[in-house]
Amino acid sequence: MIKNCSFNILNFGKVRRGENPKKGAIPSDDVLWDHDQYPPEELIPVLQTCIDLNAAYAKQYEFTKERLMNMPKGKQFEFSPNQIFGRFDLFCRRITKLIELFGTIQQFKVLSKHNLEGIKPILDAFEKCEKFFRSKNHKLLDYSNNMFDRDFVMFNVSVSSVETELQHYIDKNFEVITSIEDSLKLLRKFKSILHRDNLKNGLNSKYNILFHNYGLEIHQIEDQYQKHKNNPPIVRNLPTVSGSITWSRHLFHRISGPMEQFP
Repeated sequence: MIKNCSFNILNFGKVRRGENPKKGAIPSDDVLWDHDQYPPEELIPVLQTCIDLNAAYAKQYEFTKERLMNMPKGKQFEFSPNQIFGRFDLFCRRITKLIELFGTIQQFKVLSKHNLEGIKPILDAFEKCEKFFRSKNHKLLDYSNNMFDRDFVMFNVSVSSVETELQHYIDKNFEVITSIEDSLKLLRKFKSILHRDNLKNGLNSKYNILFHNYGLEIHQIEDQYQKHKNNPPIVRNLPTVSGSITWSRHLFHRISGPMEQFP
């Protein structure tokens, strides 16, 4: 099953191009770094199928074991789960790390497409992390290679440093935006791009700040309404009634706009 999983992963690029891979032909792990032939957003679901297969395999094992236990006179399962699943579990741990690796690459790849002002130094810093990790020339699917695990930890440490800079960048962007609606739009944009936990947690905390600011704005609008409701400030050349309606609609929009955008 491990060989079949490796075959499917490494030949994914050929299948994607409509080619029929030769049985038993397993390309080098290096092909996974070709993001044009192996786009991370398409590769990750292929990797996930290996984890799903292992889970289904373990579930079927438990089902069969339980069924045999209900037939005491029949032959029972006397196998060590570790003997059956040990290697596949190790392989899937590696796959989990590869999902994290390529998911992080995809995150910064999408970020680069948005052409955000001042983001280039952060993207360059991540590219440097990726290139350094690639220079180690690890066989990505060789789950017995412990050097990969050590270097993967170092890669994550480097990426965490880059993400700290990214968090500062996000904070600065929110500081210069005074409109709650605009802040919510920017927040949605970042949430659609960023998926790593520390960044997601930082973005989620922004909702609390924005919701608090929204509450303050509602109080200000209420004060404005109470102060001017009997004599609304009317735009020049508008009749009294239509001017009053325009003024009240403007206040209503300031309230309802953000309300529709909060998750």
